[in-house]
Amino acid sequence: MIKNNIKTAIVILLMLLAWTAYPAIASNAANKPATDLISTTGYEELHKDNDLSLTGISANGVQGLEPAMVTVNLPGYGNVTVRKDMVIKDRDNITIVANKDSKEKGLITPLIEKLPVVDSVTIDTPYGPLQVPAETLKREGKEKILKDQTEIMAQQSASIHNNFEVRNRLDVTKISSGYDLNKDNRQVNGQESKFITVSSATISSPVTQQSTSSLTQERAWFFRRDRNQHPDLLYGMIDPNTIYNAGQTFTSYHEREIYLNNHDGGDVIEIISDQRPSGQKAVWVALYDNWTWLQNITMPSFSNVYAPVEYYIILNAYDHSYQVWLRDTGTGMWSYNSYLDSTYSTYISHYTGSTELYYDTYSNWFHMYTNIKDTSTKVGSNFYSPNQIFYFNGFDSDQPYVEVNAYTDGNNYIYTEHKSEYPNPGDLITSQSGYLSGSGMSSTYSVSGYSSVTVIMTGNENADFDLYARWGSPPTTSNYDARGTSINSLEYFVTSGSGTLYIMVYSYNGSGNWKSWVISGTPNVDSGVKTGTLSGTGSTVTYSVTGFRKGYAFNSGPDGNDFDLYTKWNSQPTTSNYDAVGYSGNAQEIAGPASGSGTLYFMVLSYSGSGEYAMDELIF
Repeated sequence: MIKNNIKTAIVILLMLLAWTAYPAIASNAANKPATDLISTTGYEELHKDNDLSLTGISANGVQGLEPAMVTVNLPGYGNVTVRKDMVIKDRDNITIVANKDSKEKGLITPLIEKLPVVDSVTIDTPYGPLQVPAETLKREGKEKILKDQTEIMAQQSASIHNNFEVRNRLDVTKISSGYDLNKDNRQVNGQESKFITVSSATISSPVTQQSTSSLTQERAWFFRRDRNQHPDLLYGMIDPNTIYNAGQTFTSYHEREIYLNNHDGGDVIEIISDQRPSGQKAVWVALYDNWTWLQNITMPSFSNVYAPVEYYIILNAYDHSYQVWLRDTGTGMWSYNSYLDSTYSTYISHYTGSTELYYDTYSNWFHMYTNIKDTSTKVGSNFYSPNQIFYFNGFDSDQPYVEVNAYTDGNNYIYTEHKSEYPNPGDLITSQSGYLSGSGMSSTYSVSGYSSVTVIMTGNENADFDLYARWGSPPTTSNYDARGTSINSLEYFVTSGSGTLYIMVYSYNGSGNWKSWVISGTPNVDSGVKTGTLSGTGSTVTYSVTGFRKGYAFNSGPDGNDFDLYTKWNSQPTTSNYDAVGYSGNAQEIAGPASGSGTLYFMVLSYSGSGEYAMDELIF
């Protein structure tokens, strides 16, 4: 009895101590910045007192992502979809902050419904009309803004142009962003202007926001070669290209993400190419201060873009501001704003090229791409080409439906090429087979819903089979959009169009078996047709090509023999060690897809018999 009473007293005492300590703990948590809470506290604990459903926030599950997505209504931007753990609610105020993944792996841009309408002023300048928010014009003054613009143009007159020619790929190997490809090479006049006030200036919604259930993203990373160098500006151009869409709903962002040197890395400027299913394209800027998206600071934007847009990002040490200038090269219109930061960043730490895609379940093909080019940066008082100051550090791992590639050229400009598309290049759309009984015989099949495809056929090498294709109606030997008519029975080509594609396998001479495949997209690497003879059972021949992503091998051989096909990345395949294999009992085979990077080897083996073969390797 005494023991039980002692236990009870101890329990009561501990409870009283915990209750006494709780207000101090709660007070300390309440006084911490919201971004600290995000980085140290689980989402459910942080938001346990916030009933998101009462604020118009609707949860929407995301495939493969935790936590889920939510949609909130933000003034000016309309419905905004973002990951749930990026939302902070304080009574009626909603703030978007970077989550743990964003801090470690790169920002996730919220999906906005529209761009805010801005009360702006249009200034007539020597370089074209300039839109400035009325509040910014009042704060900075017209003379200062014109002087800054004149200085930019003087700096860039010799370097900014509209040429997006890509010359030298930085690297073709997709790797982890933490791997350094270049460790060994790291050290390496204004006139008087009038201005006109325009109320509610024309910066409007790109389109109504599309419903989404999934998000995928991929980046290329660029770091400073010398950590003692502190670049404080970046000039360049972003060029959203034509969108091809057969009815899919999606939103895609192609971005230059510029990370500044704030002590916790939380100051970020994003130049965004915003592309929607309707074909409408916008370019706008998002600004993060200490990992918080500044919704109330409307940075420059253009809502209808049909030409490249120049960007000028300047970290101004004199007034601790970030200046952002955009110029639409199609219309000549400029857009400008600046942000005064009390915890000012003094230089660019690193930056990325990012491709982001919000989408629902896919049912229709689409394809879009954007080129982004950096032309100038500055360290101290000296200007440099970006590749002199920044080096390519690597890519994120491959993700579906998005891609980013990195390039440089003889001017040491840095390029990133961004793609969002469905289906993925290299997806096998259909596989067909049959038998042609003699010369002049043919077999036709069709596919629909794709804009650009690669068509391949392998057949009896003791015959001569040809391949034809036509969009909209069946081809003939005299009426076609694409054809393959070599002396072998391995034929292939790439064709682009819309509607239904009809494909015909035709016997120019002889009879025998055939197989045919349709693969989405255009191959980046083609080994070319390799021909030869296998002398008998067990004999092999091996070839190789270099590239990355999805690899396929194809083989045609004589009927009555059994040839097998093997592929392997970065080492020669064997019959027991391979990445892909084709063995059907015939001499016509496909092996793939096999995903990887580096050198892809492909080997044909005679399981039984001898005779001529024709092989090809394609990498998508």
